[in-house]
Amino acid sequence: MRKFIPVLCLFLLSLTAAGQNTNISGQINRYSKVNEVIRCGNRVIVDSPTLFTVGMQVLIIQMQGASMSVSNNASFGNVTSYNAAGNYEIQTVDSILGDTIKFKYQLERLYDANGSVQLIPLPVYNTATVTNNLTCRPWNGSIGGVLLLKADSLILNDSIIISNSGFRGFYNNDSSQNCFGGVNSGYFFGDSMQGAPKGEGIVIAPFPYGKGKNINGGGGGNNQNTGGGGGANYGKGGLGGAIVPRTAACPGNDPGVGGQALSYNDTLNKIFMGGGGGCGHGNNSENTGGTNGGAICIIIANTRVGNSKAIVSNGKDQTLIAGSDGAGGGGAGGTVLLSVGQYIGNVTVSVKGGAGGKLNNDF
Repeated sequence: MRKFIPVLCLFLLSLTAAGQNTNISGQINRYSKVNEVIRCGNRVIVDSPTLFTVGMQVLIIQMQGASMSVSNNASFGNVTSYNAAGNYEIQTVDSILGDTIKFKYQLERLYDANGSVQLIPLPVYNTATVTNNLTCRPWNGSIGGVLLLKADSLILNDSIIISNSGFRGFYNNDSSQNCFGGVNSGYFFGDSMQGAPKGEGIVIAPFPYGKGKNINGGGGGNNQNTGGGGGANYGKGGLGGAIVPRTAACPGNDPGVGGQALSYNDTLNKIFMGGGGGCGHGNNSENTGGTNGGAICIIIANTRVGNSKAIVSNGKDQTLIAGSDGAGGGGAGGTVLLSVGQYIGNVTVSVKGGAGGKLNNDF
């Protein structure tokens, strides 16, 4: 996964002091699922309205909702439209009535609540000092996966680490299949007997099993015992491994396809979490699952003091060793957006993808 560090330039808003110096660490963000977007009324209906106050700045962001090809061939999982997936903007809360949040400014972009939209209060500081690792809530399918802050001065006395908190890899083992069930070359299946679970990505998967990718989510290994594909973000994911046919071993020639690289440009102006890796196929409880991708980090600051610390949003390595079944694919690196006026000192930014799993075939 190549490094991608775009500059957030849309939202340079006036800074409001929240104290002379605030020590921060752990999770500083709170998240609410958006259940409905009422664009004509410039409002959203949320799960957790008590997180918000009038005048508060908030980030609205859509995590999923893209469309993809579902043809049972090599085009399966190719993005056909991003729709509103990856859209985001900073807004100001104008009023709150029950579970309805009305914004002060007209929404500039489209959002579809069926595509996993969340609303996140924007923490604002005068001087914020990171004293221990700063992180975010891992993505759970509805909320999380984003670290967000705004400060006049951000001092890194420790690192920001949001690895393994993006789109999810999954694990499944189906012992109902055996070596004599034949080799399956399909790109999607309705159950896990023919193919392992795909990794999570920017599409809400209509067909969750089999070797085809879920746009940036890696495909699951097909029967028999093939490996899962790697997740993707700015760069594409790697192909899963295949077991070489041999005596007393299950052949496997249809591994999970790696996730599709996503488009990042000023015209689209979208941001995405790293895709999850696909699961390795297993029928003997010796396979391993796909791993999670990296999350999104958005930092807005006039000055950032690096102190040779790091901002890390890597995909997770699959470190478990599979046996005679397939190994899982690694998650993709996340996204880091920096809008910083002045840099003092060095900081390392890492958004690399995780390594896929290995196996120890004991036949």
